[in-house]
Amino acid sequence: RVKMSDENIYPGDADQFAIISGNQIYLMNMDGSGVVQIRTENSPKDNLQWIPGNRLIFMSRNCAYIVDAETKQTQELSCFLNNELLEGFSVSPDGKFAAISIQRTLNIFPFDVETLQGITSRFELLEVKENCFYNQVPFREVLWSKDETRIAAHVIDTRLANPDQIFLMNADIGNCIGSFVS
Repeated sequence: RVKMSDENIYPGDADQFAIISGNQIYLMNMDGSGVVQIRTENSPKDNLQWIPGNRLIFMSRNCAYIVDAETKQTQELSCFLNNELLEGFSVSPDGKFAAISIQRTLNIFPFDVETLQGITSRFELLEVKENCFYNQVPFREVLWSKDETRIAAHVIDTRLANPDQIFLMNADIGNCIGSFVS
């Protein structure tokens, strides 16, 4: 979480961080004090990230969840069918876009909690207004650049049968154009 004042700035300008341990989410101050457990179900969690509005996103059991760090309330964003593998859920640094990797495809569209709560399949994602669909490579997950013009894509390199790879993709979301940087 980004600190709002200039006094006592910690590395990365953060004043609090979140971790997953023992299938639970914990918040704490940068010095390790003030540990607070966020109550959630006990299944494995991953893909934990801060998003604007002092909120967290995480994945568990083929679902994406949002947590309000102030109220400690967890809310389901979207759960996908069991036969559709959800591998990545990432919100852009400004909170305007969501990038979802499901069944090795990538969908990027405006981040809206109400829209996401009605989605249960990859086919419903295709119907989302302003969705940019990418399937050039088998996507696992993505990370946004700070300026939101590039995406680091964790993909499965099926052409060379090598281990997973990281590709850098230029992203023009407004025009649904994505090109890989060589």
